[in-house]
Amino acid sequence: MNLTGRTKIMQFFLRVSCVFLTVLTTACFMTPKKPDYINPEPVDVLENQTFNKTLSIYGDVYDGIVIRNCVFEDIEGSALDIRGADNVVVENCQFRNIHGNGITLQGRSPTTGIVIRNNDIAHVDGNGIYIRDTHKNVTVTGNTITDSALDFRSSMAGMPHHGIYSQGENFEITNNMIDGVKNPGGHGISLRSWGLVQGNDVKNVIKSGIGYFPDHPGAGGILQIIGNTVETDKGNGVRLSDNGNKEYYVDEIIVKDNFLRTADAAVIAIENFSSGIDIRLLDNDMARSDQGTLLIYDKRE
Repeated sequence: MNLTGRTKIMQFFLRVSCVFLTVLTTACFMTPKKPDYINPEPVDVLENQTFNKTLSIYGDVYDGIVIRNCVFEDIEGSALDIRGADNVVVENCQFRNIHGNGITLQGRSPTTGIVIRNNDIAHVDGNGIYIRDTHKNVTVTGNTITDSALDFRSSMAGMPHHGIYSQGENFEITNNMIDGVKNPGGHGISLRSWGLVQGNDVKNVIKSGIGYFPDHPGAGGILQIIGNTVETDKGNGVRLSDNGNKEYYVDEIIVKDNFLRTADAAVIAIENFSSGIDIRLLDNDMARSDQGTLLIYDKRE
């Protein structure tokens, strides 16, 4: 090959390399598009509206507002953000095609008494419902969450999305249906504190159906996981896992009267808890579809 031919080949590869580096640099360092927000006028009831931007409920001027029969669709970022407003009610709303979390109770500004009930949440990249640890006495009941945690990048960073992700204290998560949590590290219901998880139907989850991890402030109280139906594709039905921070332990965990089915994993897993927490397993109906005999994996110190 003559010098001219070699030069042309080198120039070609140089151009390809430049294009590749440009694409890579753009993908890694481009500034993501900031979501648009809507701050509504403070009213007693906000109903029968359609939103294509994030609805932001921020501050005590919204205390007690009822958000009812609204549609949230095709939104960049979370569909509904709530912070600093007590006793908000979100009911009978539809959330679909959301490129963030469906409903987010944001950090920094604490609240109490929020109720999220009878909503239909579908096709959500992030968490279906995300409750930060500054929010207490939250009720989540009667919601249907279908195909959540569609974005896998969070799992690669060690922060997977879930159907319902609750960090706050004294929650009630009852009678929800969660069908399809696509993130490989995501749970149907993921908990960081104490409260009641009862009567939920969780299925088509890649990892565990219901999980507890004490990696956020939430010490004291009793975590009750009672009367739930869980079917998982790979992980445990109920997983209680310790990150080693005793300061965040709840006082007691009761896992009772649950119907739990897994594919090929232990139905209930208890991992690495040291002394100082009382865990009771009572009258659970457990089985594995692979006919495996290890139903309870218990690795308490």
